[in-house]
Amino acid sequence: GAFQALRGHLLRRVGRNDEARAALRAALTLDVDLIQAMQDLLELADQPAQRTAIVREFCALVVAGRTDGSSVRFLLDPGGDILGHEAMRAWLETLRRAKPDLHAAVSALIAQDIARQDLASARVTAEQACADFPLLLRAWLDRAAVARAAENHDDERNALARAAAIEPRSEEVAFYDARLAERCGDPERARGI
Repeated sequence: GAFQALRGHLLRRVGRNDEARAALRAALTLDVDLIQAMQDLLELADQPAQRTAIVREFCALVVAGRTDGSSVRFLLDPGGDILGHEAMRAWLETLRRAKPDLHAAVSALIAQDIARQDLASARVTAEQACADFPLLLRAWLDRAAVARAAENHDDERNALARAAAIEPRSEEVAFYDARLAERCGDPERARGI
């Protein structure tokens, strides 16, 4: 997969675009998490209809293939812009049903709901994710993000405490904990974190 992605990237750089498209598609068929191959293929698209077809193709590959979740995170922004947020939400729900152990799909749903200010849906999804993935740092950070968006300091503090219990030296947890302390008017605590 990686060799085909590199080959496609180099072919694209020298202007052999048809060969580049073929190599990039072959790479993504082997490994859907080759983000640079996805990016290169999207950049080769001349028309909006081509970009739409490519994003739909990526979405199908991710549902059918093995992924560590990086492809899901990559697809969230261009996919929402190209397909529309409702279509991306439907795809994320499909992906979540197809791969219930893939937290990246759940995390993307939560991020999308927060961005759309659908905090009730984001909260329900985040609570379920914490029940399904109680030892996963990202699940608790997502729950803290929902609480932050809702300006619920107690829930955010509790979620960050659970995250810190999972990974005590997480810089991300410390960062959000310090920001929470600042928002709560406790700059002394924020400096001590």
